[in-house]
Order: sequence, then C-alpha cells, then structure tokens
Amino acid sequence: MSGEYYGSALQAACAANRSLTVKLLIENGADVRFKGGSYGTALHAAAVRGLYPICERLISSGASVHECLGVFSATPHAVATCGHDNVVQLLLERGADPNQKGAGDHFAVSVAAGGDHQSTVKILMERSRQLGGYLKGFDSVLGVLKRRGNIDVSLLFW
Repeated sequence: MSGEYYGSALQAACAANRSLTVKLLIENGADVRFKGGSYGTALHAAAVRGLYPICERLISSGASVHECLGVFSATPHAVATCGHDNVVQLLLERGADPNQKGAGDHFAVSVAAGGDHQSTVKILMERSRQLGGYLKGFDSVLGVLKRRGNIDVSLLFW
C-alpha cells in the first residue's frame, strides 16, 4: 500500500504513534525501507515526532538511519529540528552521520542551534568529536547564534 502523503501504511502508523499497528505491520512483512510520501521513510515519520520505541523497532527491523528522502530530508537533521535528544542519540549510536546535510543544504547542528535545542547541539558536537572530526556546520551555528543573540547555546562552544 502506498499513498501520496504517507508513503505506506507503516509510515502512517509511525506518524500516528500506533506502536501495536507498527509491530503487526512489521511482523507481517511491511517494508521498513520503503521510500515515498512526504516523510520519505517510516523512520523519518517516527523520528520527527520523537517516538523512540517506534524508531528503535524500525532500526532493529532493518530501517536505515542513512536515508535522505522526503520533505524532512536526512534523519538526524529532521530530528535535530525538533529537539528530540533521545532519538538523536539513538540515530547516532546506530551509525547516523552528524555531518550529513539535510533540507536546504544545512547541517543538523545549525538547525538544532537555530531552534534553540541546546542539548541537541551538545549531543551532535560530542558525537562528531568521538568520530575524530570537525563538526560541519559549526561556522553556520556561530552565525545563527550571533543573529539571535543567544548566549546560552553559545556557551556550549567554550
């Protein structure tokens, strides 16, 4: 089953936080990697709503944390927009790239900072350090902070 807004029944169930329906659909062969609809994947639909248990089930059932489809684009980027730290942490632990670009060619950290999600910014920065790299989008974060005059988030950098 596929549709225009929700790409599949599984994506619709994820977006509606229907855990039992998600479980039954997966047990009966729903494709957790199906791409389509406004969210791109079922994982996107659950992640942007902060639905940790559903995200965990989808990933454990084979959903990719690397997909870049749909309106919300890259999964870590989408979740950073909403500030769902537990889901951001789950995605990063399962291999999501904190430097993956999302919608509008922005990085997750700059979107999180723009939304004043301080703890999400901190999680993304720490994960990037663990990977031994420079957190891409850092310069744009400083620009966002300067424009907004947000002292609290800027303290995370020093």
